[in-house]
Amino acid sequence: QPRAVGHGDRARGGPHHRRPPPDHPRRGHPRPNPPTGPQVPTDTHTPTSSAPPAEPIPATLRVVTHARWLADDLAAAAPPHVNVIHDYGLDLDPADAHLAAWWCPQKHAARLLNSGTGTLFTAPGPQFTERLPHGALGRTVIASHYNELWQHENVWADRPVHAKLAEAKLNRLPAAVYPNLDAFRAAANAAGIPGTAWVQLSNPVEMVTEARCWILHREVVAASVYLHNGQTWDAFTSPLDTEWAAGWAAGVVKRIHHQPDTYTLDVARLTDGSIVAIEANPAWASNPYHAQLGPVIDCILASQQADIPRSRQRNPVPWVWTPDPALPHNRRHTLPWRT
Repeated sequence: QPRAVGHGDRARGGPHHRRPPPDHPRRGHPRPNPPTGPQVPTDTHTPTSSAPPAEPIPATLRVVTHARWLADDLAAAAPPHVNVIHDYGLDLDPADAHLAAWWCPQKHAARLLNSGTGTLFTAPGPQFTERLPHGALGRTVIASHYNELWQHENVWADRPVHAKLAEAKLNRLPAAVYPNLDAFRAAANAAGIPGTAWVQLSNPVEMVTEARCWILHREVVAASVYLHNGQTWDAFTSPLDTEWAAGWAAGVVKRIHHQPDTYTLDVARLTDGSIVAIEANPAWASNPYHAQLGPVIDCILASQQADIPRSRQRNPVPWVWTPDPALPHNRRHTLPWRT
């Protein structure tokens, strides 16, 4: 059955996942075969440089998860210059904490910054989704500080609203369809959400299939369906087709004037067959599902500038991520340094 957006959102949230069965294919679709038929001849007289290609810069990617198999899969897909390390997120290794790139939940990223690692995470930000090109959303979507929800009472005063934290995922306040805005406000108050936290409100729509697209330099480089007819990705017998999602997302991405170097864009096919954007998320906090892991690693590394000395970093760094006030953000929420 199709679902109203918000039901089961944890299945598509950040790095939350269940281990698929042993014979379950975790990889994305293989790359398509090269085209057949007449080809444009190659100009054999084109001069080429005799200089050897530049060596890639070594990188360390720490994968913070309880699922060891996911870190192992990323390690198997990583190029030789990328060292993937499984990390339970309990402490910091002084040998590489200041230089490593991270794949982790946003609450762990907040603790990293509180601990002084200096990692520069990038993200699309809380208002990116509502500013997508005309027609991409298929519904009203509004991002607002929690303490400014009163400005939108006339929209959802007496009708259902899909509401969620825009920049954090907390079990005590799940994304869901609420009877009205007051019902969401009551749940948020009970959860202790601070007034400056960002929330996202939208009209509920019935989604049949949902997919995540990985964007790198304005191109869709990987994609995976994570929910279809109420069934989550880990129950699929094989990865589902993503051409419909990747093709549609590619068209939207080309129309966005300003965007991060990399991020993920979740899209959905509705009951009427139309396709809409759901939300955008940071690449470093997005579950790969069945996507090809090589391009996913490229996106994760591009989403932060951890391995570039501060003197060489772009200043200011565009699309820099700031922890939402709903996340742990004080000095008590730090990580111990390994000795």
